[in-house]
Amino acid sequence: MLLCSCARAAARLRPPSAASDRLARAPHAGSRAGRACRRVPQQLPLPPPPLPPLPLVAPALPARRPRRSAVPANPAPIDLSAAAESIFEATGVPLVDDLMRFKAVEAAAQYAAQRAAMVVAAALLGMLLLKAIDRFFGRRIERSGTGDLNIVAAAAAAAFKPIQVLLPYMSGTYILTLGAALAQVAAVKMKREFAALCRGHGDEVLGALKFFTQFVQDTSELLVIIFFAWAAIDFKNRVLRWVATNILLTSESETSAAFTLLRPLSGVLTFLIVLAAAGTTLSAYGINLGPIMASVGGLGVVVGLASQRLLMNAASAIALYSARPYVVGDEVHLLSGPGPAVVGTVVNIEPMRTIIHADDGGLVYVQNADIDKYTIKNMTQGRALLAASAHTTTPSQAAEMAAELLE
Repeated sequence: MLLCSCARAAARLRPPSAASDRLARAPHAGSRAGRACRRVPQQLPLPPPPLPPLPLVAPALPARRPRRSAVPANPAPIDLSAAAESIFEATGVPLVDDLMRFKAVEAAAQYAAQRAAMVVAAALLGMLLLKAIDRFFGRRIERSGTGDLNIVAAAAAAAFKPIQVLLPYMSGTYILTLGAALAQVAAVKMKREFAALCRGHGDEVLGALKFFTQFVQDTSELLVIIFFAWAAIDFKNRVLRWVATNILLTSESETSAAFTLLRPLSGVLTFLIVLAAAGTTLSAYGINLGPIMASVGGLGVVVGLASQRLLMNAASAIALYSARPYVVGDEVHLLSGPGPAVVGTVVNIEPMRTIIHADDGGLVYVQNADIDKYTIKNMTQGRALLAASAHTTTPSQAAEMAAELLE
């Protein structure tokens, strides 16, 4: 008994192990708790995590693209000033830059007065000299280009008439440009006095003054362009007149063909000179030719497709006027095939058609675009050429005939 009690006391004092601890705490198999443990699994599943709270605000739906309307509700206004600036560009006035270098307005005015006096003196001296040359050498200048061609003399003679006519206008526009440039410089350097003089409208008056100065400057350039175009056309006429005179003095059988070539050549050269002068004038006035050429090109394509036949007749009329295979009053035979299709006298050459009075008394209307389908036999020109070859032509007569044929 004593030993059993000591063993139980030692067991109480010894620390329990993990296995014994589990056995001690485990319910007995025969007890009610033990039977419950056999029925219930040892590890129960963990409860599911709580759901996140629902948002109080509904999620935003994806934004839809706005539909494009055919016509905007508030269309943007067209900026006319920007469109105008793309076409018109200021070319600048060199006189304004020269006068702005002076610090005082009085010095600029003195410089402008000296320039104006020099221009007036040169213009008066030039006009007196041109009048003297015209009085003593006018006939010789007019006849230059009819004999042996001298390029320098022909060029000087071609420039004589244009400079005689345009010199007063050139000097006048230069002096007017000088005065407008001086007024613009004075308005910039004396801004307070100018604003008081204009009563609060100084900016508007200054803008108008700048426009006027630019316009007068461009007009002076226009006179120079007219001078060069006029002189170029006169020089061209003198050279072609000399060529035609030499052709008439020869006795070759190709005289008529040579004149047929000279007439359209003269017209084409004149057109090119005028076209170059017009383009230079637009550039001098600060007009940008890019948008204009694009618009004209597109419009030309549309008009050309719409009126192709009309343009063909007009182009053929220009060819008839320049080449002159026949003129009004000529007796012509329009040949098509073995025999003549039309025989008669030319009554009128219109822009769209040619009217021929046939030998049977009827009027024949031929479209100018259809003339190239026929072989033209001109009886009147043939008889005139035969009569001209019967006698010798003097140089003066050849020059007069060449001038008449080239007009």
